Amino acid sequence: MAIDQLGGLTALGAVLAPLDGGGPARMRLFKRISAAIGLGVMVDGEQLPPELDLAGQLGVSTVTLREALAVLRNEGLVYTKRGRGGGSFVKASADVVQSNSLTRLQQLSVEELRDIGDEHYAISGAAAALAARRSLTTDVTRLRALVTRMRETADPFECRRADSRFHIEVAVSSQSSRLTRTEVGLQAELSAMIWLPQVAVDPADEANTPTLWWMRSKPRIRIWHGNWQITQRCPYSPADQITYGAEERMSPVDDSRLPAAVDSVGEATTDLVELIYGSLVSIGDALIELWTRLQADGTSPRSSDLESLKSAVVGELDARGPLFNGAGVVMADDSLADRQHYLEWWRADGGNRPVSQRLVLDLNPRSEYYYDYSDMEWFAIPRDRNEKWVYGPYLDYTGVDLYVCTFAVPIRLADGTFLGIAGADVPVSSIESRLWPQLRRAGSGLVLVNADGRVIVGNDPEYITGSKVASVARSGEAVPVRATPWSLVPLHTAD
Repeated sequence: MAIDQLGGLTALGAVLAPLDGGGPARMRLFKRISAAIGLGVMVDGEQLPPELDLAGQLGVSTVTLREALAVLRNEGLVYTKRGRGGGSFVKASADVVQSNSLTRLQQLSVEELRDIGDEHYAISGAAAALAARRSLTTDVTRLRALVTRMRETADPFECRRADSRFHIEVAVSSQSSRLTRTEVGLQAELSAMIWLPQVAVDPADEANTPTLWWMRSKPRIRIWHGNWQITQRCPYSPADQITYGAEERMSPVDDSRLPAAVDSVGEATTDLVELIYGSLVSIGDALIELWTRLQADGTSPRSSDLESLKSAVVGELDARGPLFNGAGVVMADDSLADRQHYLEWWRADGGNRPVSQRLVLDLNPRSEYYYDYSDMEWFAIPRDRNEKWVYGPYLDYTGVDLYVCTFAVPIRLADGTFLGIAGADVPVSSIESRLWPQLRRAGSGLVLVNADGRVIVGNDPEYITGSKVASVARSGEAVPVRATPWSLVPLHTAD
């Protein structure tokens, strides 16, 4: 196979290694080959190996390979010639790669973009540390050749590909196939987006897409991007969009706009939170109604009785759409006749879930994977203080495996008996999309934080979701948001 001469065989070996991981094989194969094309490991006009050979090398059936090739053709990344000298050929034009990257960027939330950057920082750093100990002279020669290419090229597309190939070859030099495959995937997902040149974009798309708006309106966006020393020398480097640990602030704060901006964002946040709490009160009322009816019949409520709550829970999931990932009730200890702990929780439609699905967790106290919710903040505060509460943002890896805020309201009978909480997991990306119009109009320099100073959403690239504003506790200008433990912080008070 004709490939790039600068260490292509080693990088190509990672791309064409047998597939692993989960998900449909055709889509994993599509991502693998599209990554190789976008990164220049497979170059424009290159002919792919015969289907039987390529399928064998990748460890898939020819049927699966043909399905993946069909997707690649639909994306404009591969074309097929019939007859003598025919076959499948790579179509790696800059326009196709740029268009696909722009579409992907528009689909990401700021939190998702930050998460990709965090993973890239961890993987690239580990690969570089291992490469420093394990690389040979030939490995260093390949890396230097790529650096030279970045310095000398006048083509931004070629410069971006050389930068991506540099990172992949560092991983190759670490001698770790797992790190290399992960680096290939990360480069395919991230590099083309951060190297996007200035392109014409629909103003409505730009205004309503936080990641796209930042990349085009801010002088720089802070994403951890390895090998900064190399990329800053390239004439078409992402230096105008990416900074690695910059100390200067991205842009000055327009103080004259802040009071009105704080009021606007605060009102929008309160309205959103009260909408969420309204749904949870409805779910709680359904439980109280069920409980009261069972007690009137002389029946001790059991876990199976709570199945009738599904219609109330799913009704609120449908009403809130993508705002809710899941919702339900979490019961007080020993409140049910047959269970010490129990929850009736449903996850919303979407993705690979054609219908709402019940969340099943391990609630056996003797199990190694016991999900003990009794002392979790989102449950304990409503129970102990009888208050509505929101906990987060946090990565709920033991539950729904998303970056969420969990909202909860206490459920009590008329005599004060605590039955449990009605709750909902709200992805931070959903909060961002609801508040972004007000945040964008505020200009810059405003973040919404929780009581610990953790940023939920904001409009400054130095303080993206998950960052921490260390001085929020002593900031005299932090403005509490009604109905929440959150505050809005003008960033000039948090330096």
